[in-house]
Amino acid sequence: MFDALNWVNDLVCWFGQWFPRWGHCPVTHRGVKFKGHFLRGLIGQQKMTTKEFGPGIYFYWPVKTTVEKVPVKIHDIDLSQQSLTTRDNKPIMVHVVLLVRVSSVLRASTRTPDVDDILVQIGRKVVATAVGRLKWDALLNNIRNDKLLSEIQEEADARLRRFGVRVEEAILDDYTSNKVFTVLGSNELPVIDDSEDE
Repeated sequence: MFDALNWVNDLVCWFGQWFPRWGHCPVTHRGVKFKGHFLRGLIGQQKMTTKEFGPGIYFYWPVKTTVEKVPVKIHDIDLSQQSLTTRDNKPIMVHVVLLVRVSSVLRASTRTPDVDDILVQIGRKVVATAVGRLKWDALLNNIRNDKLLSEIQEEADARLRRFGVRVEEAILDDYTSNKVFTVLGSNELPVIDDSEDE
């Protein structure tokens, strides 16, 4: 029965587009108004305009304006643990966290559908490149004097700037050398006797 009345809801929503509305942008966000997106298809080639706005109350006309709000406060992007290899083929597990903030709301909302996903992908690539070009001893030295984190922060910041994002800091959560065991065939893993250590 209710499915038969869905057209009423659709009709109300359609009419609602033709009346001005207001919204609220919190202090932690900035926004962008995209004007001309709907009328462009009806009238023909109409120029689309954009306008950024800050915190507070804003007004817009839904039939020709789309509003997108983006958080601009500093937040962390966890790149999760990566199993990498140094230049001299030593395996290492690295876990890096990036502190980022949106510097251009327009770029962040138009260059990619998901900013955080791009941050993770580019951040992981930057970490892998920084670790992979160093030998084990040089890597440990760079970790101790924070040179590795400076490189990661600068490189990630340069690559993410076109998406309207600035990298404030790179933090090394943890790192460890690791060994990878590959089991081929149906052979069982060897049993390690720890009784001698007790």
